[in-house]
Amino acid sequence: MSAAARLRMLTAGQVRSKFVDYFATRGHRHVLSSSLIPSNDKSILFTNAGMVQFKQLFLNPTAAPYKAAVSVQKCVRAGGKHNDLDNVGYTPRHHTFFEMLGNFSFGSYDKTQAIRYAWEFLTEELQLPKGRLKATVLESDRQSLDTWSNVIGLPRSSIAQLTERDNWWSMGEFGPCGPCTEVFWDNHSMDPEQWLEIWNVVFMQHNKTLDGLSDLETLCIDTGMGLERVLSVLQGSLDNYQTDLFVPLLDKIRTAGTNHTVDPALHRIMADHVKSSVFLMSDGVIPGPVNRGYVLRKIIRRGARAAATVGGIQMTDLVPTVLDMYPPDLYPELHERRVQVTEILRSEEEFLHLILAGARHHVTAYLKNATSDTRVIPADRAFDMYASHGFPLDVVEMIAEEHGWTVDVDGAQILLEEHRHVSAGKLTAADEPTTKSVVVTNAANKFVGYDRLTVDTTVRAVDLADPPNAVVVLEDCPFYALGGGQAPDVGSLTITAPDGHQFTVPCRAVALNGDCTAVVLDASTLPPPALATGAQVHAAVDTAHRTRVAAHHSATHLVHYALRQVLGPHVTQAGSSVDATKLSFDFTHPKALTSDQLVQVQAVANGIATAAHAAEIATVPMTTAKTMGAAMHFADKYGDAVRVVSLGPAIEACCGTHVTSARETVPIVILSDRSVAAGTRRIEAVAGAAALPVVEAMQATLRAAAEMLPATGTSAEGVPLDLPDRIARVKAHTKTAQKAKDAMLAHLAKHHVGPAPREVAGVMVFHVDPSMEEAYVKRRIGALRAEGKDKPVVMTHGAQITALVPASADAKALVMTIVERFGGSGGGSKTMATGRVPKPLGDKAWDEAISAVLSK
Repeated sequence: MSAAARLRMLTAGQVRSKFVDYFATRGHRHVLSSSLIPSNDKSILFTNAGMVQFKQLFLNPTAAPYKAAVSVQKCVRAGGKHNDLDNVGYTPRHHTFFEMLGNFSFGSYDKTQAIRYAWEFLTEELQLPKGRLKATVLESDRQSLDTWSNVIGLPRSSIAQLTERDNWWSMGEFGPCGPCTEVFWDNHSMDPEQWLEIWNVVFMQHNKTLDGLSDLETLCIDTGMGLERVLSVLQGSLDNYQTDLFVPLLDKIRTAGTNHTVDPALHRIMADHVKSSVFLMSDGVIPGPVNRGYVLRKIIRRGARAAATVGGIQMTDLVPTVLDMYPPDLYPELHERRVQVTEILRSEEEFLHLILAGARHHVTAYLKNATSDTRVIPADRAFDMYASHGFPLDVVEMIAEEHGWTVDVDGAQILLEEHRHVSAGKLTAADEPTTKSVVVTNAANKFVGYDRLTVDTTVRAVDLADPPNAVVVLEDCPFYALGGGQAPDVGSLTITAPDGHQFTVPCRAVALNGDCTAVVLDASTLPPPALATGAQVHAAVDTAHRTRVAAHHSATHLVHYALRQVLGPHVTQAGSSVDATKLSFDFTHPKALTSDQLVQVQAVANGIATAAHAAEIATVPMTTAKTMGAAMHFADKYGDAVRVVSLGPAIEACCGTHVTSARETVPIVILSDRSVAAGTRRIEAVAGAAALPVVEAMQATLRAAAEMLPATGTSAEGVPLDLPDRIARVKAHTKTAQKAKDAMLAHLAKHHVGPAPREVAGVMVFHVDPSMEEAYVKRRIGALRAEGKDKPVVMTHGAQITALVPASADAKALVMTIVERFGGSGGGSKTMATGRVPKPLGDKAWDEAISAVLSK
């Protein structure tokens, strides 16, 4: 068997191992893939290249804990500058999810060594024929040209010198960048991409900022080789979808699919999109209306639409195959969160099928009547479709694309964000004081608030750029800033002025960049010298406020544990908000909780609370935290060391403030359970001191209700325990009475109560006494329809008029003509229509109006 034939048997797993082993044996640290949610990088939605997690090291290589690294990085390109979504399925090499093999240097080797590594791995480890490889270099990069020609020995005819358009790389508009050299593979075909790029070696020599391009002090190396592409070479295919990274998924789709005439592109869309959906949700991205959640939801719904056309299979059915392709030792998060991911994906698919028909009808009707040269649905209209009709933005966009239209998505998302802030009563950006001018860079000050609520300390920096607000950075800070969903501390600063006078001013904590916490206060009452850098201050946290917040935070942990016990291990935190008044906890679950489940959750949480478990808090290695079974927030990212809070069996990774004993959370009272997104629910509750007024109000309500109903004598501590039985008896009596009433109304409707009908121009006119219930009117109309009279019938009831006519007449035209005389409105069909006028009319007024219309 030839070497080429053997190479084509290499699997994705074998290539990953070969790549990592090759560089690890050459002094590179194997760094695991970072999350698809970029850490401390707001310039991109998703991790879209191997270099993302090393970006800061390129700018400051002296801070690198290693001088060279190798990684297999999971990447997503959907949304933003790097967006391949619309091309997926229709080309052989576009994907939303892919893996990038990369080796990186932070000053440990130069261009020549980087090129030698690439060439050696391709030609010796993978045994690719040298004659089918070609390189490109930046036309001004003499060192790379010389390396390829004189060190590697590549013929000059196989080296292309190109412009910056082709051989200059940067991740975004700003950041580290530089020239690159690329390696291409000859497909030996007439394919438009005969030469396939398989490896890009970037020389990070520069940094681009608002001030322009500057040189970096140390040359760094950033390389990337797409696993999917190199596999297509090794497995002898021009199509990435024919490699073992896609074949298992495509085989399952083809086997289960019932529509065998669909475009194969739909199979590829499903295969690609289920992978990106599973990976994104496993890294904590939850489908939602904006930002990352919006892109994820769009990916899921694009895949679900393809699945609906293929028939016989859904995206959810493919999750087990994805997990089989990526084993636990490779990406453990996929397997740890398989239940949650599957439930969220199933909920998203079900919701799409539920809403799609109505949305398509509404959007299509709008487009039919819309006039736009640009064929763009404006932001305000797209927002209205969501706010007024409940049609998600991505569904509107999807339907618009079917008709050749687009949507102003960016504008609509701004309106959605504003709507969410208003609905939640949150601060807008304008409400928060600016902190951008505080000269603290990324230097962290010392947070001492876990153990001390008062401290004498020194002012490190002051920002007075947003009067009357002052932002003050303390050397030692007892104030906990907003983080992990917990409300910031409030308290006071006591400042001693140079003349000896003391000023005590209220303040609240605010998080700055990095790990720096500051406080915000009103400086209008302070003399300017009092807030100078270096001033001595006394900082005091509001103990009562902290205690209530801590009780709610600890209660959140207990509720989370209780939910998992009652509903199952698929429950995972999807967000939380705790303050001094209540807690809100978002969690993954596909449907509403029953009353019994809510009672059980509350009972389990209070059971732990009343057991008075002491809070045990320790910072431990991540491996230890996992061994302890510590729950971790779906979307949070953790370092090598994790702060773990244990309240009996409720164990979580958390950096917030907590009670010293679980008893401080008693009682925990669940107030509500509601849906906040497909597959995500929110429980709101109160705990500790904040819960007592709520409990007292509930008891008062129960007593008041009990006093209104007949008692049977059962009570405990003044609480009517038999109240449900009393209510049940009243409901039974009411049901019996309603049946009797319905029977009476049916009898009256059949025989008509009131004046005999009169005939006007061939129309029978009935006047129903305005005091009669609406239910009687509906039944009387039903009786008349059942009688099937040949003559048209008009019935009036206060301000309402209804017409029943044979198919040869037009009830809607008749009713509209009558009510328009009085400024009314109506609607219906040709055989039955109803209208209303602004105020009730007497029989005479109705008769005159009917006669006037019919006489015409």
